[in-house]
Amino acid sequence: MSEQSTFQYRPESDFHRRSHFDFIKRALPGIYLYIAAWPILFLWTGFHEKHPFISGIFGFGFISISLLRLMHTQMTESHYDDNRFAWQYGLYILVLAHAGFWGALFYFANFDPRFAVIVTPVNLVIAGIASASMISLIPIYWLAQVYVALLLVPTGVASAFTNGMWQLCLIILIYWLYLIFIGRRFHKEYVRAFEIEKALFTKTVELEQQSITDRLTKAFNRLHFDQYLQEQWHKAVNEQQGISLLILDVDHFKKINDQFGHLVGDHCLQHATHLISQCAEKLKAPVFRYGGEEFVVLVNSEHSASVEQLTENILNAFRETPYQEGQIHHPMTISIGVCQLIASTKLTVETLLKEADDALYLAKQRGRNRAEFSQFSQGIKA
Repeated sequence: MSEQSTFQYRPESDFHRRSHFDFIKRALPGIYLYIAAWPILFLWTGFHEKHPFISGIFGFGFISISLLRLMHTQMTESHYDDNRFAWQYGLYILVLAHAGFWGALFYFANFDPRFAVIVTPVNLVIAGIASASMISLIPIYWLAQVYVALLLVPTGVASAFTNGMWQLCLIILIYWLYLIFIGRRFHKEYVRAFEIEKALFTKTVELEQQSITDRLTKAFNRLHFDQYLQEQWHKAVNEQQGISLLILDVDHFKKINDQFGHLVGDHCLQHATHLISQCAEKLKAPVFRYGGEEFVVLVNSEHSASVEQLTENILNAFRETPYQEGQIHHPMTISIGVCQLIASTKLTVETLLKEADDALYLAKQRGRNRAEFSQFSQGIKA
């Protein structure tokens, strides 16, 4: 599950990763605004004509930090997971550098006579930036608070110790406290929304897993096998690759139920699933409960040469590991039918199933506790 945006985040990921990605996404519009704010403040007011050196310093600062933040943003998706420590401290430095430049401009606009022509637009911009930042940067709460403090506090403190500026100090103090209050509220709502989303995602994953899992054995179920087989068959046909199917049947399972009861029979099926899964795990091959005491294993072309060894491993695992529970010590064996073929448009997925099933029937006819390969397997098995 992912959101369609510049940055892909995972709902199951940790809170810090998610908050960092959200922070970057929310801050992006502000970065573009900062690039545009410099010409609006300095060029349109004529400030750059009277004070070109000062305009150049602030213009260079705003634009260079904005470009560095854009570069940092572009590196997020590819570098975050491998270099999280460097990434996050790079973010902190750049964000606080931006706040420092805006805070300095706010200070000079109110205390340096040279900035008198832009004092009103600067104060309006700072008020807007402080409010927007507390909302948009709230995924990293402490950074949003420090950002706003760098914007407002230096000017607020200076105005407190300047004659005739106590009104500005009071306005800044009230506004700052207000932003702290709403910031805390927004952050709590953000954290709560994350917790709800993660809980919903976890529940969805659990439900999806349950829908494809056999309740008794915890192997994949028949429904999932039918879907998975179709997907792998079409892939093998398109790539003209081999595909291998094993159908396995626990020998004399009815006798186990008749002799020990269905509860022990269920435990024997769980035991069988465990043995098959252990062997198939080496080839990363999924195990499915096909029905009753039958299982299937689907092996892709990458491991086709190892299928014969897989069948031997499964047979030996059953021979060497009887089912044991309390006083019950019951040997178990299994019969296996295998079909290996090169998928093509001349064949169908039903061919694969029928050939493996016929091979299983032959294994039972020849005494069980063995594996038989279909006629299609002769060209691949070696």
